Amino acid sequence: MWGNKKETADAEPVSDIMIPPVARPAAAPITAASATAVAAGCVVNGSITATGNVVVDGKVTGDVRCAALTIGRDGEITGNVVAETATVRGKVAGDVRARTIQLAGSGVINGDLTHAVLIIEEGGAFEGRSRRLADPLADVPVLAAPAADRDAAAPAQKDSKDAEAGTAPADAASAAAPESGTTSSALANELGDGFAARTT
Repeated sequence: MWGNKKETADAEPVSDIMIPPVARPAAAPITAASATAVAAGCVVNGSITATGNVVVDGKVTGDVRCAALTIGRDGEITGNVVAETATVRGKVAGDVRARTIQLAGSGVINGDLTHAVLIIEEGGAFEGRSRRLADPLADVPVLAAPAADRDAAAPAQKDSKDAEAGTAPADAASAAAPESGTTSSALANELGDGFAARTT
């Protein structure tokens, strides 16, 4: 029993056994438009300006200006907010100006709302005035894109200037461009002509 070991020549050594690799999801590439996060427990004293998305799970004392803002359940902002979209699950003490404002059931806003679309879930609360505009960001200056994004956009701007001058050939892209005197965003384009603001 203890001393009778049978040695087999056909036993496979452990090192020759193939273990299939474990499939792992690919990591998302980090881009210039990645979200800026204010983590839980983090306090920011000062304004935040970002061309991309901002997620606030901590506290910000200052204005926030970005493309899309998400305030988590424990997030707090004391200051004004300007964004394309603002989702509020936490607290805001200040005015919120966005094309779409979504106030979750756990969200509280103490300030005025300026919006094209306002969604308030049951339990969500705000104290202030609500003003609906076709394009609430029409009078807000556009955020400057990072240098790499500006360089990539330069050919598109040249093409649009050529189209205005009548030197570019007519194609589907130029036919879809908004008519002269119309300011629109990607959101307004998705929602249709009713959300395009006329400038005179």
